[in-house]
Amino acid sequence: MAANRVQTIANQVVAAPTAATSRSSSASSTTSDIGPLVTLEHGAGGVAELKLCRPKKLNSLNIPMIHDLKKYYAELAEKRTKCVFLKGEGRALCAGGDVQEVQEGIYAGTTLRADF
Repeated sequence: MAANRVQTIANQVVAAPTAATSRSSSASSTTSDIGPLVTLEHGAGGVAELKLCRPKKLNSLNIPMIHDLKKYYAELAEKRTKCVFLKGEGRALCAGGDVQEVQEGIYAGTTLRADF
């Protein structure tokens, strides 16, 4: 019974965009060379889908993605969203933090590891 309810909610989120569905991936969001790193789609009934969009890096988080997630979480709270489906583009949900990016920051002498 609970599985049926979850499937019904999931179908509402992934259904084709309607007047009740809005997408947040504004120009202020960080983008990769192929599109936004994180997208947020609001569905009907207080349901939303948050998607990580770095499939080549197994959706590992970098600083720009963390800033986008923080912004989107605030937006979800403001809209009083009841349910959020977190998805990862490609074969992984999220591999954790982007260790390679942190390592490159250390070599470059940036504060990336402290910021992360």
